[in-house]
Amino acid sequence: MVQAQKEVTQVAFRETKAGLHIAKTEANHQDSMSILAANGLRPLTYQEALSRAPELIKELEGKWFYLAGNVIAQNGIFTFNDKGELQPLKGNEKYDQKVSVYPGNQPLSLDVSSNYRDGRFVLDAKNYWPSVVASVVVGVKASSEGAVEPSQKSATVSNVAKALGLASVVRETLPQAIAALEISTKQEIVDVLKNVVRLASEIKE
Repeated sequence: MVQAQKEVTQVAFRETKAGLHIAKTEANHQDSMSILAANGLRPLTYQEALSRAPELIKELEGKWFYLAGNVIAQNGIFTFNDKGELQPLKGNEKYDQKVSVYPGNQPLSLDVSSNYRDGRFVLDAKNYWPSVVASVVVGVKASSEGAVEPSQKSATVSNVAKALGLASVVRETLPQAIAALEISTKQEIVDVLKNVVRLASEIKE
């Protein structure tokens, strides 16, 4: 376990193709958060984690890690949609589509179990106290908060452009132009399109 604050920047992370950062180092909750922050990363929300279920199974089977936040009210066994949101069971879910939820007010953790009887994942805010050491430290780039999936980028651009009052003929050309820019969050898209509006008004003047 990493104890000293000065050591956190020395932790080595491996980045997956999908942008998940994994450090094979044991750490309690405080150290996990410190390690992530010192390396420009942030913890996943449980929704973000469950939306990456296939990747987590591939990369972290048999391991558990701390998530963002604490307190969860749901209790029981659930499935989840492609956004990682908990959903009631319908009865035909496979093992990898089930998550057992333990409500409480402790730091949230997610166990990517390989032998838990009630499903692949265990989302827990009850049994792991902040001092308990997790198997790994997992996070994503801090700037990725609010990131727009590449497949949704064009639709997001069109929706924002419409909200800003840009003409339809302009909106049709924007998605392709925006796609070429290295921006990934909705706020960045909003900022770029606001500049488009501002420049357009200046040209008119």
